[in-house]
Formats: sequence, C-alpha cells, structure tokens
Amino acid sequence: MSWSDSEISLEFDAENLRQLLLQGQKGAQSNYCHFQIVRWCGLLVRHLRQQDNLHPLIDIADDVVVQWELHLATNYTVTQMDKFSQSDLVLPKKHFSHWLKLLDRHNHV
Repeated sequence: MSWSDSEISLEFDAENLRQLLLQGQKGAQSNYCHFQIVRWCGLLVRHLRQQDNLHPLIDIADDVVVQWELHLATNYTVTQMDKFSQSDLVLPKKHFSHWLKLLDRHNHV
C-alpha cells in the first residue's frame, strides 16, 4: 500500500488516539502509515504538555514515539535507513495492542 506523507489532521483527544492505534494494528491495511501515527502522537504529547504536563495520555503517546525510535535504532542500520522512507517501515502489531490496553485502563479508571 502506498501511504501519504501528510500530517494526520485529527483533534488531539483520547478517541482519536484510540482510532489511530486501531489503524496501526492493521499494519499494511491501515489508512495511515506507522510514521504518520508516530508523528501525530508526538504532536499530541506536545499539545498535552502545553495544557497539563501530567495528562495521562502523555505516557501512552510518548511511548509510541519512543518505541518507534527504539525499533528503528535496533532493527536498521544507517545505510538501510538511507534506502527507505520512514513511511515504509512498520512497528510490530504487539505494540499497538499494548497501547490499546493501556488506553482502556486509563478510560476505566
């Protein structure tokens, strides 16, 4: 599938985070590439920190960004990264399942 490199233009809230994490679980069938989801999560973190540095969604969205960076650092060399667009790379689906469980716990507290 060929994804757009454009920013995701959704409001920064828990429901949109859930929808994007569900999309991430779909892998190649997703409407968004994982890099788009990661960038949106990074913007969500920045947005929430401006409002309330203790907002509970910060930890989940920030972990999306951190796990992306760790995944790239541990699975690809610099040479390999030069050959790919980040839009072509995917995170393991287990990460998205984990984040959805965390989000569910947050919503039921």
